[in-house]
Amino acid sequence: MEDAGVEVGFRSVFTDSVVKLLVAALVRAYDTACEHHVPDEGADEQTFGFNLYKFTVHQVCRAIETSDCGLSLAERRPRFRFRVGDYELACHSVGSSEHQNIETSFPGNDGAVGEMVEEQLWLTGVPKAQGVERARKLILAHLGDPEGGLRAVYLCVPGRLKHGKIVEWQYTLALWIVGTESAVGARDIAATEEVAAPVVRLKQADTAPQAREVPEEEVAAPVIRLLDEAEDEEER
Repeated sequence: MEDAGVEVGFRSVFTDSVVKLLVAALVRAYDTACEHHVPDEGADEQTFGFNLYKFTVHQVCRAIETSDCGLSLAERRPRFRFRVGDYELACHSVGSSEHQNIETSFPGNDGAVGEMVEEQLWLTGVPKAQGVERARKLILAHLGDPEGGLRAVYLCVPGRLKHGKIVEWQYTLALWIVGTESAVGARDIAATEEVAAPVVRLKQADTAPQAREVPEEEVAAPVIRLLDEAEDEEER
């Protein structure tokens, strides 16, 4: 089975409708994480990554609940897994830029993500194309940062572990890349769904803002409670 045939097989399940649904969910998750990324208040890469994971789980679960594209939730805790057709997927950040080489970009965490590697498919003597065709555990890999939001999304077949971490992809398929016409087109894919208001991303100010007393009735900012941090730590 050549690469073209492999892609056709995946595209028959990960249709444009499915891809648009998943990318739109990731766009919303990144936009929310960016909105709440305020370095002046102590936010850093670690808090951005933690919040992004929580928002991603929430948005993908919401998309699954409201869609008729054949997606289903396999497990939300202690590890997040969902299904598309016969495939089981984990969702992980693997980088910050669309310019990164996906072939060398992997989830930074170890532990549960290692369960997604079907090692029996990559034994010596088993043709790679045959293993990819039989693989049923995939990674929805996304790249982005607090300034630019979501930048790229790939479908990846994990192939090899080292010290509990994925260090090789057996196959990768670009689902969406910002600024290109890959798969589903434009960056504003989330606009196909109802959006209440544009997201304003908060950047670090050059000077500290003047403090003022805020009347109780004006206090409306959402509070992000970092619940179950220990439980979800290995999945980020």
